Amino acid sequence: MKIGILTIHRAINDGSVLQTYCIQQLLQAMLPDCSVEIADYRPKKLEQISFRQTIRRRFPAIKRDIWTKRTSLIRFLKQHCRLSPTHSKTDDIESAKSFIANQHYDAITVGSDTVWQIPNKILRQDHPHIFFLPGISNTIKAAFAPSADILDTTIFNDQDVCEKLRSCIEDFSFISYRDDNSKILLSKTGIAEDRYYYMADPTIMWDFSPLVDSTDLAISPDKPLAGIAVAQDDVKTEATKWFTENEYQVVNLLGDTMTGHIMAPRNFYQSVGVRLGIFQRLHILVTDRFHGSIFALKLAGAPVIFVEPTRKYGEFISKGRDLFRRIGIEDMVWRYDGRSNPKIPIGDYLQTWEKLAVDPQQRLTSLRYSCQNAVDQLKGVLMKGRK
Repeated sequence: MKIGILTIHRAINDGSVLQTYCIQQLLQAMLPDCSVEIADYRPKKLEQISFRQTIRRRFPAIKRDIWTKRTSLIRFLKQHCRLSPTHSKTDDIESAKSFIANQHYDAITVGSDTVWQIPNKILRQDHPHIFFLPGISNTIKAAFAPSADILDTTIFNDQDVCEKLRSCIEDFSFISYRDDNSKILLSKTGIAEDRYYYMADPTIMWDFSPLVDSTDLAISPDKPLAGIAVAQDDVKTEATKWFTENEYQVVNLLGDTMTGHIMAPRNFYQSVGVRLGIFQRLHILVTDRFHGSIFALKLAGAPVIFVEPTRKYGEFISKGRDLFRRIGIEDMVWRYDGRSNPKIPIGDYLQTWEKLAVDPQQRLTSLRYSCQNAVDQLKGVLMKGRK
């Protein structure tokens, strides 16, 4: 039996690549006598975005560090994942469908990541886009923890689009969702509640710790290490100020440094394992990254303050809050309203963490176990396609 995985695997993002690795490992372990591979479909817009991230208009034209990180992620995929022998780089949905059909998969698993995002920021396709597998037949379809984060609910005002989405999703033999926004998508499109299951992110469902490499991070054993991985410069500045004033060493997990940061190791951009190794050494993390929070919670058991931008999510909850709610640490989410010089109350959050008295690693393990029924259902569906 040949199983293809359709996901977002080519972004310059450790989380996207590691969730790809974890879902392939999990499916291969589930069905060891089957061939499991990543359908090497590359949205053209995503390829363009990734390339633009590596260049600048002034000399030198190449951002060497980002180029090196991109190269390290592609190398990781080639070394640790099985990719389809051919690839397709297109935004044209008919070309994408033809590519997938030509792989002759007995089953296709869609997910994880934000593959059911509406509108999808990395596709130039109408709804339903390729990750809903419209018009693809003669194969078993399964949805493994797809996310619809961030969801634009105005799409549900268009009855024609809703019906097309419902028809595509109904054609899946197994349906699961990763977060509340994904569940809203399923409900709003009319999918019966007894047809879908909650499934945690693949990086929770599979143990990726063997990938961790040691680092030559120059830190003092006498001071705790704080990590920062946020997009907002003002949040980085304020968090760095608080940490340095309170005798923390600070490292930016996105690589760039500012006053008060220690330098990342020399091979930081060259190795996924080295970047994971830094997460393993953290005593606290401030982040707006979903997978980054999982890395710190799972590898270090460290407190994580998750930054949730108000302007980005509005009335909805973020995928980070959704996860934190499920493992009982929602009080560690900081709602950020975009004000200048935000005073993030890190000290208060550390006190909250102490009061919660949780073992995040144990909570993540419990969350994984709670998904066993969904895993069993998925396995049963896929086994029907065995030849």
